[in-house]
Amino acid sequence: MARIKGQEVKVSFVGPLGVEEGLVDIQSFEFEQMTETLQEDYLGQVASQFDDIYSGYSGKAEFHVETSQWLVFQERVRERAQRRTPAEAKFNIVCGFTFPDGRRARMFFEDVFWGALPTSVGSRKDYVSTSVEFKCSNATTVPA
Repeated sequence: MARIKGQEVKVSFVGPLGVEEGLVDIQSFEFEQMTETLQEDYLGQVASQFDDIYSGYSGKAEFHVETSQWLVFQERVRERAQRRTPAEAKFNIVCGFTFPDGRRARMFFEDVFWGALPTSVGSRKDYVSTSVEFKCSNATTVPA
């Protein structure tokens, strides 16, 4: 059985000025559709009633720092968080999948907001690494 591997997935971070340069040595990328289940119990009914609520997406990426663009990216995130940039200054993430049967699909995580942006310098022989956490209200899937 053929399954998709990480080598068939390309992730790009897109900022207000276009594709974020230097955020390319991505080691891992994960995302989660956040859906909550609600449960209510009513008198006279023999089973619980359920409903669900969609709460958007969250995710995380880990990568090695390749250029000083990482510092520029952090600055752009900080400026937006401090409301120093126009409201249309949006960040997006594009994730492309190439499946073993030849089909392709892309996911667009729209208007992404960032959490912690840690940077780690482990030791003299370790690469400088970082991770980004994100949340967004919507993601659109486009099969190609």
